[in-house]
Amino acid sequence: MKCFLGNPGLAGFYTTFCSSLYENLNKEISIWAIGHAGHDEPNMDLGLKIPSLKNNKHLYDLNGQLQHKIKFIDFIPDQIKNIYVIGHSVGAKLILDLLKSSPKFNEKVAKCYLMFPTIEKIALSSNGKIFTKLTSLFFLARIILLLFNIIPLSFRKRLVKFFCRDIPEEFH
Repeated sequence: MKCFLGNPGLAGFYTTFCSSLYENLNKEISIWAIGHAGHDEPNMDLGLKIPSLKNNKHLYDLNGQLQHKIKFIDFIPDQIKNIYVIGHSVGAKLILDLLKSSPKFNEKVAKCYLMFPTIEKIALSSNGKIFTKLTSLFFLARIILLLFNIIPLSFRKRLVKFFCRDIPEEFH
C-alpha cells in the first residue's frame, strides 16, 4: 500500500513526509497518517462533511480526538502487528493517551516516536505564558476565521498562496 491518508485533507507537509518515508522504506511498509478530526477539509469526492462545531464540541476536544483515533484503530485488521507510531505535538499526547486507553492499540504498537510532545505544563513554558496572555484575543480570531470560512475555498487558497509566497507549493 502506498501512503494511505487517514484524513483525506491532510496538510501537504504530511503528505510529502509520508511519501518520502514510504519511498525510503523501499515501498515495502504501509504508511498511514491520520490528522486531527475537523482539522482539514475532507476530500469532497468521498462525500464527507465535517460536523459543525455548534452542538458538536465534544467531537473536537481532546477526548473527541482520542475517540477519533480509536475508531481509526478499530479499522486496522487484527493480523497487522508491530506498528511504529509517530506523533507530533498534541499528536504525541494522543499517542500516550491511546496507549493507556486502547488495549488493541497497545497490543499492536512496537515503538513510538514522540516529536516535540505537548504533554503537560505547556502554559508554564515561555511560549505558553505569551499564548495564555493572548487568549483574551481569541474572540477576534474566531470572528476572522468565521468570515474567512464564508469565502469560497478556491479564493481562500489564492489568499493563502498570495500571503505565503515563499512556502513551497506542496505545503499549500
